[in-house]
Amino acid sequence: IIPVYQRAYAWEEDQWQAFLEDLIEQAEGENNYFYGNILLEVIKKGKEYEIIDGQQRLTTLTIFMRSLLNVLKTRSENGEQINIDFDEKQKIYFENNGNRKLRPVDYDRGFYDTVIIDDRNTSPASESQKRIIKAKRFFERSLQESTTDLLLKILEKLEETEITSIELEGKKDSALMFELQNNRGKTLTNMER
Repeated sequence: IIPVYQRAYAWEEDQWQAFLEDLIEQAEGENNYFYGNILLEVIKKGKEYEIIDGQQRLTTLTIFMRSLLNVLKTRSENGEQINIDFDEKQKIYFENNGNRKLRPVDYDRGFYDTVIIDDRNTSPASESQKRIIKAKRFFERSLQESTTDLLLKILEKLEETEITSIELEGKKDSALMFELQNNRGKTLTNMER
């Protein structure tokens, strides 16, 4: 869950491009991909967490996965031999038996659910919603230019990615750790601080 006090989705094309370039570089190379630290506050151990730091990356990752799977599914429907269980990927990355894997801030949740989880179109009503749909279109357009072999390598690299999560209990420790960790990504505005 991305808590209400977190900022809405803020990444733009520069961050999407860097994210994609990192993935391609790692997929074409021999190195493991490292996604970075994710700071979580434990709500229900093993079931429910609030994302304190890493929400822009996790949101981008889910948008990217939707785009990647869409491109691969279209190629599969057009006759390419792609050995992926798309229903299983839906359960892993987006929703399984009503359990939605990522819950954005409340005011973007319905839009995100429609556009990313359910993969349907709707009109954005805020700047963050516009960024979500622009990111999805950016990734789909960029990925369509790549070979299926590269797309499958990217998927494999992502599925083997190591994520370091730091689980904290309580808002005080979470807020302190967030201040210490939040030195990458898009800079917070004064209002967001």
